[in-house]
Amino acid sequence: MELADPLRSYAVLIGSSTFADPGLDDLPAVANNLARLGELLEDPTVWGLPPDRCVRVPEPASPGEVLDAVHDAARRTEDTLLVYYAGHGLSDADGLLLTLPSTDPQRPYTSVGFDSVRREVLTARRDANRIVILDCCYSGGALVGGMSGGGAANAPVEMAEQTRIAGSYLLTASAATRKALAPPGETYTAFTGELIRLLDQGLPGGDSLIEVTSVYERLRGELLAKGRPLPQQRLSNTGRTLAIARNRYGAAHAAPPPSETLPGPKPAPPALTIPDDLKEALRGKPRALAREYVRLGQTEGGRAHARELLRLAGALRPPQEVAALVALLNGDSWGIPFQEVAARGPQAVVECLEALYAVDGAEEAPHGLIEVVTTQIPEIVVGTVRALRAAGYPAEADRLLSRTVAENAYTEYVLGLLGALWSAELDADADRVLAEATTESGEEAVRFADALLTMGRRQKAFELYVRAAAVVVRRSPGDLIRVLKALDEEREEERTGGRPPEAADARIVLLQGFATTLLDTAVAEAETPAGLAELCEALWSAGMEGRALIALAAAAESYDAPAVVELADALRESGHADGVRHLMRAAAFTHPVETTPYFVEALRDMGWPVDANRLLATALTRSPEEIAALLASFGPGRERDRAQLVTAVNSRPVADRLRLLSGLLAAPGDYEDFLASVALLPDEDFLEVLEALRAADDPTALVTLFRFQIRADPMGAARRLLFLIDNAEAFGVERAVLAALAAKERDGDSELSVAEVSRLVGPTAALEARVYATAALWAAGYGEQVRTALSRQHYVATGTYLVRWLVALHDHSLPECVNAVIASRSLTESSPPILADLVAGLAEADMKDAATFALKRYAFALGPQQVSALARRLALMPALPAPSRR
Repeated sequence: MELADPLRSYAVLIGSSTFADPGLDDLPAVANNLARLGELLEDPTVWGLPPDRCVRVPEPASPGEVLDAVHDAARRTEDTLLVYYAGHGLSDADGLLLTLPSTDPQRPYTSVGFDSVRREVLTARRDANRIVILDCCYSGGALVGGMSGGGAANAPVEMAEQTRIAGSYLLTASAATRKALAPPGETYTAFTGELIRLLDQGLPGGDSLIEVTSVYERLRGELLAKGRPLPQQRLSNTGRTLAIARNRYGAAHAAPPPSETLPGPKPAPPALTIPDDLKEALRGKPRALAREYVRLGQTEGGRAHARELLRLAGALRPPQEVAALVALLNGDSWGIPFQEVAARGPQAVVECLEALYAVDGAEEAPHGLIEVVTTQIPEIVVGTVRALRAAGYPAEADRLLSRTVAENAYTEYVLGLLGALWSAELDADADRVLAEATTESGEEAVRFADALLTMGRRQKAFELYVRAAAVVVRRSPGDLIRVLKALDEEREEERTGGRPPEAADARIVLLQGFATTLLDTAVAEAETPAGLAELCEALWSAGMEGRALIALAAAAESYDAPAVVELADALRESGHADGVRHLMRAAAFTHPVETTPYFVEALRDMGWPVDANRLLATALTRSPEEIAALLASFGPGRERDRAQLVTAVNSRPVADRLRLLSGLLAAPGDYEDFLASVALLPDEDFLEVLEALRAADDPTALVTLFRFQIRADPMGAARRLLFLIDNAEAFGVERAVLAALAAKERDGDSELSVAEVSRLVGPTAALEARVYATAALWAAGYGEQVRTALSRQHYVATGTYLVRWLVALHDHSLPECVNAVIASRSLTESSPPILADLVAGLAEADMKDAATFALKRYAFALGPQQVSALARRLALMPALPAPSRR
């Protein structure tokens, strides 16, 4: 470790002691700070800066004057840059503000933002050391920012990152939420006064150079003893061994006379007084010390003297001898010498512990030593942990941490312990302390998280916030928003921080999960919809629209339908139309589909008919069964909504309508308006419908759909039957239709009526379609309906057409259908020439049985002579009954 070269270094000392604003008290001690601190830094026995390299900026007139001085010094520094500020500090939403004499607290721009100072400090060359010392209220707020220069200039970064920039060291007079102290009547402020005293008088028992962490430990101990605000520090690897000054203690204090020097230990500080009657005992070996302790303790007045003997032995004797003495004491008053060993520092503790393991009769003593160290300030505990690990005692280091947390389970101490661990880059130990320091009290956990967030340890803070989410959301919307903003900032840093995509994505998902948990808790904790509307208003005002919409989506899922509408009304009144739409859409998706009409009507009641219609259309994304249930829910008076939904369904691609068809056909209700659209699909698309139903093994749906096709468009139905038979080999659907029709139920309306059959087999259809429909229906068991339908139809076609029709029926093995047509009343009453042509055509088509039946059926209309002539000519020779009108 070497002292920074004063000829290649700079110091900038800034101070504001008088203020124009009546709300800022004058600080006359600040002027004294600058004067004396500058003298010491220029003193060759301290640092030896040349006067032109120790730049003083007393009572700066503008932010520019401060920043220019820091900028110039940073650019010229080759070794170490030291920047010191004393004055009032102000806490602002954007961080710490350093006041000037002209500062107006209501106008932050009249102060110097510490972020601006940080940026200038970072312009120093990369291998330069950087030391920043702040003596002002809320100066711990500077720890929230970074010394790394990465990311946005004012973006908070994790403390672990800022302290790993080589050579950076930040020392502040107070925490981020505490005021510094300028005691009335004292020459210097509390913090700088101790710093000046240390530089001026030196560090007792220290090395020839004073490193920055020794400065912090000394200042913290002195300020703690006086009950004053405690300093904070952040440093890097290089910073830990960075010497800030020469140690003047050796020059200022002469060594004690030889007669007063005890063998072994270092010279005691002047404050340690050794009574004359104990000097001889303290020179003795451990056994002699133990005997003297026992002798003194046997009398009433000697017990205090005996305890003082142990105290001095712990403070002055080598740690090995202290261990041997403890073993001889056999558990009596161990704590007295151990307290002194702990105060001597981590190395003394390690040496004593090692000796305790090497002696007999002290099996429990190591635990006693560890317990004593737990009563020390965090910096001593952490130094001991580090020393124990370095000496090969990890179990003891772990025990020390665990016992320290258990014995000092209050937030301030644990935070100090964490800060010391992070400063020492013992992150794993810090994580362990965090895990062991969790409290059952939600309020305390949030308070702890607040401090961690201020210190830059966001990940751990977020975990605690989520663990105590109910407490966070109950405090105020502002507290919740502050945490959510920190989460968003952290997520943005992950997104732009250059980490591997997999790691960044996983972290972003974790952060998003934290935010979602907090918002879900806020929704659950909101006592009324109006209360949640106020929270959403606060989120919108903070520019967190996405978070507001997430909260509304959570409310849509957890609230019942009336509460959703109440929340929507509150949002409408506050002018958040997009929030209303988002809420109602989310509710329509998460609530049972039967509640959709309720939400639709609520939007109409608000005067938003267009949004009501759009909301209704969202039902199309539900399952077919749910859409069927929704259609069924539209009773009298809701015909318009039903028609709109059907129209929306019919506007969807065929594949979507196929997906809906099975559910609609299987559900109770009247869906003819929808089925009509399916029945009118082009042949290829209709074939897809049949294929889908066949694949779903849904014969009932096939029958229902085809029956509707018959009722809606008989010619189309007949044509499709022909289409199906023509494409039978390609699609194999006609057999499925036949099977479906044959599998119909035989009760009630499931039967095809005579009228429906007539539409399929009637003379208005194409001949081929009529024939196929007749054959299909006959095979399906509808023979009676087919015969009745054929006998009742009115035939106006020519005899030639009729012959073709009857031949086709004959070819499909449907003689009863042939006879039903022949016997139809309309043919019986036709003109004799048509009837004669029909009989002749049938005979010529080799349908002699049908021709004979026709000749008998038409005998009265044809007359005896024509019947006999036809019979002879056609070789029918029927046994004719007596003519009669039938």
